[in-house]
Amino acid sequence: MKVAIFTDSWFPRVDGLTTSVQGIKAALERRGHEFHVFASGPRWERSADVTRYKGVPFWGYPDFHVALRPGRHDAARILRDEGFDLVHIQSPFMVGLWGLLGARKAGLPAITSYHTYIPDLVPYVVPPGFRTVSRRVVWRSTSWFLRRSDLVLAPSPSCAAELLAHCGELPPMQVHPNGVDTQRFHPRERSAAMRVRLSPRGGPVVVSVGRLAREKDVPFLVDALALARQQVPGLHLAVGGKGPELGRIQERVRKRGLERAVSFLGFIPDADLASVYASADAFASASQFETQGMTAVEAMACGTPVAAVHARGLADYVLGGRTGTLWAPNDVEEAAWAMVEAVNAPPAVRQAARRHAEVFSLERSTDQLEHLYRRAIGAEQEVRPSILSR
Repeated sequence: MKVAIFTDSWFPRVDGLTTSVQGIKAALERRGHEFHVFASGPRWERSADVTRYKGVPFWGYPDFHVALRPGRHDAARILRDEGFDLVHIQSPFMVGLWGLLGARKAGLPAITSYHTYIPDLVPYVVPPGFRTVSRRVVWRSTSWFLRRSDLVLAPSPSCAAELLAHCGELPPMQVHPNGVDTQRFHPRERSAAMRVRLSPRGGPVVVSVGRLAREKDVPFLVDALALARQQVPGLHLAVGGKGPELGRIQERVRKRGLERAVSFLGFIPDADLASVYASADAFASASQFETQGMTAVEAMACGTPVAAVHARGLADYVLGGRTGTLWAPNDVEEAAWAMVEAVNAPPAVRQAARRHAEVFSLERSTDQLEHLYRRAIGAEQEVRPSILSR
């Protein structure tokens, strides 16, 4: 199959969307399928692998470009002339729109994956008096978009339920978790050298990895750490990633007097990421924004217990009391307790975390997506169950 991927986020920007799409793309290419990525960027570009629509930086997210017009890249013409079989849209936004319209004109099936709760970004970019109506508009436009797709993929049961609640009747929907490379993310990646980097003073360490954006709520983890250290005095927090909220996080650390208890790892190269997870005592996420929470699943694949907020995708995939500990949203005392529980988790929890992550292996995810692709182009008729039910 020759598949066109339309996404509003692509490299060099690194986030959960780009990482998950790159993983599944590489896995399917190894099976002989061909892909071309259509994405936004700072200039018009076209190569053998990527077509870029020129966009403008989005307010507050300078590495995210919004393409306001298709311009010189006529998606329908490219899709027809270059013999594509299928369009897979990764974001129901501007580049996604060019993909949807192009698919309809070219007579190709269009699958849309929903990775990001776009309405939740409204408070970060819209003045207070306009937020309610803006969220309503975003949900209506999302509904319009999804209803014109042939198949909708949601990465978690909670995400699927939320889409149905806000959008009403939709085309066929499938829960399709993004796959994790469980050969790459493995407990064997633990190393003494990385351990020293994560916790220079040798105490137990919790890691947080991800883009440093407001919706990830890393300052909340800093507040929870201050309380957790009352029970575990040497507890350390290692924050990996870069993003526009770095300064605000550092200010919270200073305000809490935790300069010696928090370290900033900066951007973590792919080659080091598994070792970061595996060398930590626990992983933590306070994000109430996750459609799935890929970093949490990656951490579990490394045998690392997870302390996470009981919200959306994290609550779907972190099994409280079995693979980690969950806390009620916005409850900092409970979050501190969850951190301590995760850090002190026995070997059985670490083993359970690894086994649970294997359910969401890249191989299983690829099997399911390949089947859905074949079904979309009419090569297969029956829908197999979600990998969640295997």
